[in-house]
Amino acid sequence: MQAADGRLRFTDVADTEQLLRLIQSVPSKKAEPFKQWLAKVGRERIDEIEDPELGFDRLLETYLKKGGNVAKAARLKLEETTGKKVVTKQNAKSLNPKDNKNLDT
Repeated sequence: MQAADGRLRFTDVADTEQLLRLIQSVPSKKAEPFKQWLAKVGRERIDEIEDPELGFDRLLETYLKKGGNVAKAARLKLEETTGKKVVTKQNAKSLNPKDNKNLDT
């Protein structure tokens, strides 16, 4: 693998499948919870192959957990930076392109 200085360095690498197989082979009680999680996720994916709607439901649930928090954090940071509220009672119907006095500049 090429290092930052441009020289080649020896390193061990593995792809995702190889890493998961390695984890499966670890004979340790500490690895057991991770092995159980892998088995659970594998079972869920097999179920999703049989019933694609399950995959869609999982995707939507994950999106709703993440998209709302990211947008909220961005809104709060913007409001903190500008000192103005982002959310108002105005909507597109109340805006008249010929009358810009409704716009808060």
